[in-house]
Amino acid sequence: MKTRMMNGVVASVILGLVVMASAAFAQGPTPKQVERRQAMAKHLKEKLGLSDDQAKQIKALRDQFRKDNGSALQEIKTLRDQLRDAIKSNDKTKAKALKDQLKAKMESLKPAREQLRAKVGAILTPEQRDMLEKMRQERKQRRQERREKWRQGGNASGTTDGGIK
Repeated sequence: MKTRMMNGVVASVILGLVVMASAAFAQGPTPKQVERRQAMAKHLKEKLGLSDDQAKQIKALRDQFRKDNGSALQEIKTLRDQLRDAIKSNDKTKAKALKDQLKAKMESLKPAREQLRAKVGAILTPEQRDMLEKMRQERKQRRQERREKWRQGGNASGTTDGGIK
């Protein structure tokens, strides 16, 4: 009797979590996400000197990408959140498994991202493409510097992956 009751409680909790997750996903992007996207679009428009027409075309491509890949993008966000929590709680086994799942999910999106990049590149002038590539390289360098700083100051394990192998 207790087992049935416990199974019912567990099933109810799981159902509740699924419903909440579905509702959160159905609500679309958060205001913070919208604000960030708008800020990035404005920054790129100014930095690359995009025309209004180019900006509209790129926005349409990005919106379509998010629409087509929404569930995968949401899963990536969830995995990143779970990985962050596992690292904070020092659960290396769980973190390793989540890291592998995240890597696989990111890899599955690679063709779609490359296709988006090619479509955006086709809209840009050669000078704009060069500037965008330069910006990507600078961002990559800043990200690498942040990682190195984190590894030196915040990683007592001495590994280069947050203690996750």
